[in-house]
Amino acid sequence: MEYINKSPLRQSDCVPQASCELQQSSIALFTLMHTAPFIVLAIAATSAHAHAIFQRLWVNGVDQGFVKGIRYPTYNGPVSDVTSNDIICNGGVNPLHTPLPTDIINIAAGSSVSAEWHHGLNVNGGLDPSDPADPIEASHKGPIMAYLAKVDSALTTTVTGLKWFKIFEDGLHADGTWAVDTMISNKGLVNFKIPSCIPPGNYLLRVELIALHGASVYPGAQFYMGCAQINVTGGGSASPATVSFPGAYQGSNPLDELYDSRPPAIHLRRKYGYNHYQDHHDYE
Repeated sequence: MEYINKSPLRQSDCVPQASCELQQSSIALFTLMHTAPFIVLAIAATSAHAHAIFQRLWVNGVDQGFVKGIRYPTYNGPVSDVTSNDIICNGGVNPLHTPLPTDIINIAAGSSVSAEWHHGLNVNGGLDPSDPADPIEASHKGPIMAYLAKVDSALTTTVTGLKWFKIFEDGLHADGTWAVDTMISNKGLVNFKIPSCIPPGNYLLRVELIALHGASVYPGAQFYMGCAQINVTGGGSASPATVSFPGAYQGSNPLDELYDSRPPAIHLRRKYGYNHYQDHHDYE
């Protein structure tokens, strides 16, 4: 099996003498076309049309402002066609607000950042007390990831052909909860770091949530994403391995190619006896 979407570049990869290449890992949980029935039943029982939009970026605890520097859709729906250019930074089926933002958010390499999501556009920030599906309906369980693509200008209107490297991933936890559960507990915030070893310059930051409640058929998994326009200062000279969007995902790919998380895969095998665990390494 070819593993297209690799592990994230972590801060530990940025220490001297450590490799900044993304490491391949083989974790096959279930496929987009044939999701294990127990997963579908567990997370589809309360499925509802409750979606989400990435609409704020925090840097070291400082709110950068509502939709500042973020390419956001005018509709909170998902992208389901993994071969579409919409999978890059949204748009198309969920038209982007125009004109695109002219702000570029300055972030020092190594900084802590938070991507804030909500069910609807929330000018004032924080949870909407009148909306029980804010930041997203709890049935929309799945992983959350963040990618960076180096660009000459973060204001570029062309996002096709970019090379993306993963800097964050959160999937299924040992206690059976998902990244989406953590995001809900954090009132819509997804926390991660900008690696300290990447080169300075302009980037697009792509944050992605994948809801799996409909993933028993293709197209069934729901992809929610948005791109922030950032400028990284400081940093180093790492050249991590990259993937392309579209191209990183195929409709028949196992979900290990959507995200990588070794202990959860082991947890799934032990808890459910799932017999399609495909790992050629001994992680136990």
